[in-house]
Amino acid sequence: MSTTSREHVEQLFTRPSQALRTTTAFGIAVLAAFGLTFGAAVQSGYEKVWDLPPARWWARWRHVVWLGVLIGYLFTSATTTLRPESLPGAFAAPLSAVLFFWWSQRILLGRTLRSRAPGPSAKAARCS
Repeated sequence: MSTTSREHVEQLFTRPSQALRTTTAFGIAVLAAFGLTFGAAVQSGYEKVWDLPPARWWARWRHVVWLGVLIGYLFTSATTTLRPESLPGAFAAPLSAVLFFWWSQRILLGRTLRSRAPGPSAKAARCS
């Protein structure tokens, strides 16, 4: 790639340090609004998979916690370089994703998940 082409591509993507410097209050407000809505949609999906009733209104604090961890997870994933050629790098990224999604179920559904067994895998076995 030529130097000018590389410079054009670099202008499309900002570095994490530049993104933090250029973040505005409006951007944070939009992130919060859409992020919390996204958290509610993920929770609704989990509730449908596990056949759970919708959460109570006072459990909305879980969306805030989940969104904060999601932002941290994405920021860490974007700024950490794991080489897939190395053994730790080959396992760290998929393992962290599985752990995040496992934790997402736990935080968004709260204690209601523990009382439910056997879950979606048993449903899939009965349907086939």
